[in-house]
Amino acid sequence: MAQYFTQYDLLLCPTGTVPAHPHNASELRIRNQTVVPRHTIRATVPFDLTGSPAISVPFGISPEGLPIGVQLVARHFDEPTLLRVAAALEALHTTSQRRLPLAVPGQ
Repeated sequence: MAQYFTQYDLLLCPTGTVPAHPHNASELRIRNQTVVPRHTIRATVPFDLTGSPAISVPFGISPEGLPIGVQLVARHFDEPTLLRVAAALEALHTTSQRRLPLAVPGQ
């Protein structure tokens, strides 16, 4: 990662492999394959391991109306660039203004 960031300021990549899913899902079907929901966030793991600052911002809406995010990753200690670009990306999309209804357990 250190070598990548000698040439580039940021890395833009997916946050997850699918749009948002219900929090209480015990499994998901992706292309006729059953997976555990925690597997959908594998794209975030490398940056947990490297300690690179990263942020996920809303970037679109799926055909089902669910939010889709992108992940921005910056070089170590460059949170100002990361936050500046994240705010700019978020401002480009109306998804940042959209609020989905919250489900209350037991209701």
